[in-house]
Parts: sequence; structure tokens; C-alpha cells
Amino acid sequence: MSISKSPDMKRFVILTAAFLLCHVASAQEMIFGILAGGNISLMSGNGTINIGNYVPLTITTGHVLGGGFIGGVAQLDFKAWGIRGEVSYSQQGMQFNADYLGGTLIVSRRSNSVNIPVMAYVKALDDRLSIMLGPQLGVAFGGADFFGGLNTRDVPDRYRWSGDDFNVLDVSACLGVEYLFIESFGIFARYNHGFLNVFKRLEFEGYSDSAPYGKNRVVQIGLVYKFGQ
Repeated sequence: MSISKSPDMKRFVILTAAFLLCHVASAQEMIFGILAGGNISLMSGNGTINIGNYVPLTITTGHVLGGGFIGGVAQLDFKAWGIRGEVSYSQQGMQFNADYLGGTLIVSRRSNSVNIPVMAYVKALDDRLSIMLGPQLGVAFGGADFFGGLNTRDVPDRYRWSGDDFNVLDVSACLGVEYLFIESFGIFARYNHGFLNVFKRLEFEGYSDSAPYGKNRVVQIGLVYKFGQ
């Protein structure tokens, strides 16, 4: 025996669905903004650098390198939680030292990237504090090694990476917090943990990196301003 829905039941289902859709639409808000700040970055991993015909010099764990970032943010806000996307230009890299000809060779390895994180967040402290977590896609479009610390003609001032030197794509995990001083302006801090080797090779005119290896590790501290809040 089949049971068909009565007209009253059908009207109830339609009205209930319409109410839920209107409630969800009214509960969400699209927010846009801008952000900028500073990076404290490092590339994990070891390698060697060959200077001319001299013995290879071991690159141990490097030092952090400062940089900056600037970009835009868009977030779909559902009162207590939301989804946030960003697009930003970011300067990243590392610095390492090596003994060479009785002195210290200082290499600053800097890369330029466009980073696109997509994170979920939850709110606390009267909606002023947000905790964010999600993946990030990085697209590198260039970089260079800057040499200093030695007064010698054997070492160039700079070597600009070619397309054969680095991998274009990077994938990271992002974990961060944001605190709003007022409804539209606040500060945030974030850690980005890269999973992919950012290098293919580095080789130029008697100078080369042997099996260069490095994964991005970046701490970001910045300010955010949200329009229309």
C-alpha cells in the first residue's frame, strides 16, 4: 500500500525549506579586506655549494630571513565560524654562512611568491578572536641568491634564478590566529609549513648547488582591514 503526501504536507515541506534557506542566507555575510605585514622565513634542509674549483662547502641549517607580504582577503562569515580565502605577494627565503678563503661567505636566498590560502575559522572572545586552519597553494615566479661578507672577485654579488632552478608550485599548511581591535581592524599571526622541495637545481658559471633542497617555513605577522564592517 502506497502513501501519498497530502497537499497540506507538501505545503509544509516547501515552507520549511524556504524558511531554512532564508535563514542561512541571512546568517552569512561576505566580507572583503586588505592585509600586509612581515615574514620571518626559513628553508629547511641541507646541501652543499661549490665555489669555483675549491672544495664543496657544507650548508648547514640556515638563519631566518626577513621579508614582507601584501594582499587581499575575502571571507564568508557564518557568525560563529567561516571560510576565508586570500591572495598575497610574499617575500620568503633563508640566509646561511660558509667559511671561504679565510672569511665568511654570507648567502641570502630570496624567493618571490603568490600565496593563496583557503582556511576555515572559528570565533571566540565575543567574535574578536578567530582561529584559522587550512591549506595554501604557493606559486613562485622568481628569486635570487645574494652573496656578501667577502671581498673577492671569485664570488658574484647576485645570481638570479632561472626557470630551471626552482619548482613553481608549493603546498603548505597554515595555522593562525586573528584578533580584531575594532570590528574592521586587527592583527594576525600565522605559521605556514611547506611540504614540497622548492628547488630543482642551482648552477651558474662555476658556482653550483649540489642537490639543493629546501622546504618553506614562514611565520607571518600582519595587520588586516575589512571593508564595510
